[in-house]
Amino acid sequence: MTPLQLRPVIDETVSLLRPLIQERQLEVRVEVPETLPPVVANQRAVAQILMNLVSNAAKFTPAGGHVTLGAISSESRVHISVRDTGIGIAADDQAKLFTYFEQVGGKHAHHMKGSGVGLALTRALVERQGGAISVRSALGSGSTFKFDLEIAS
Repeated sequence: MTPLQLRPVIDETVSLLRPLIQERQLEVRVEVPETLPPVVANQRAVAQILMNLVSNAAKFTPAGGHVTLGAISSESRVHISVRDTGIGIAADDQAKLFTYFEQVGGKHAHHMKGSGVGLALTRALVERQGGAISVRSALGSGSTFKFDLEIAS
């Protein structure tokens, strides 16, 4: 792992997902300061983490909603968030989110296709970068996924 500037990876993720975002009629907001310090991480892994989180946010946010990518730094870490105005996740289901082959709400409840590996893979990638991932959500109130990475010295 080498020092990595996050802003270009975030901008590329938004660019790659623009067709899905436009198809879903969503607004994407990027709230990342230009002065964000570099992190110690693998670029491909961070790109995959962001692709998984942003595409999930887009899939579960109704037309007219928005997805916000944010980042702030603390003393030794950068905290990245993907927040949406989507359908939200029940508290009982949040513990299952990062488990392989689990789909919250049952396979057909949300009419979305998937294998149930995206968030489990995302957690593994975050942890391989030395970070941790968490979620805050409530039904009908959207979701916020947060992960952190170490600042490069």
